Amino acid sequence: MQDSRSVISFPEVGELVVATITKIMPYGVFCKLEEYNLDGFVHVSELSSTWVKNIRSIVKEGQRVVLVVIDVDKQKNQVDLSLKKVSENDKKRKLESFSKEKKALKMVERAGIVLNKKDEIKQVIEKLSKDYGDLYSALEKIGKGENPAIGKAWVDELARMAKLEFKQKKIILKAKVEMKSFDWNGVEKIKKALKGVESLGGEVIYLGAPNYLLSKQFESRKEGEKFFSKVENLLSKSGVIYSLELIK
Repeated sequence: MQDSRSVISFPEVGELVVATITKIMPYGVFCKLEEYNLDGFVHVSELSSTWVKNIRSIVKEGQRVVLVVIDVDKQKNQVDLSLKKVSENDKKRKLESFSKEKKALKMVERAGIVLNKKDEIKQVIEKLSKDYGDLYSALEKIGKGENPAIGKAWVDELARMAKLEFKQKKIILKAKVEMKSFDWNGVEKIKKALKGVESLGGEVIYLGAPNYLLSKQFESRKEGEKFFSKVENLLSKSGVIYSLELIK
């Protein structure tokens, strides 16, 4: 399936791009920028921070790589790139966002075919990308109920697709909790604290005094961290001596 974005645009200096190596020369490599209708060039000096004896030991024709833009000449349609300036974290983040954007693009194209509105695909992509920053974020928000100005038929179909595509798997987070009290009514305080934790929706398993296992299912790790923060707040007010440690 061809990319519907046919308008030529240029990346910005400092932008990370995904490219496929097309030709290897003694002085550098040529590549095709996957997100733009452009070719790019990586000089041999920008391939590695160490001396390069054999370029093919670093990259091969047909290989997909993450590069950073170091210069753009719009008059010549020329983009100069660097491989050595891309960190492993940059590479990981860029490939993840590239994969998401590619998935979102295919979803919009499929929606256009289903709706028999293939002539509107390009316009919808440009509108959503402009309004939301990127296509993937737009579809996520449409799936959660947002209603952008692209027409009811488009919104309904993209919402249907997004709800199926972005359905998240729930995760279970666990924490080891230790509770003690040396007060005369310490046992009652601990029981009350445990009931409070259970009222928040957590499952408490007794491991043997003074240790307990607390677990709960969440939509995301961030949601889980908020829950355990509430648990700690509750325990801090319960009058018991406690410690809470998330189990990785």
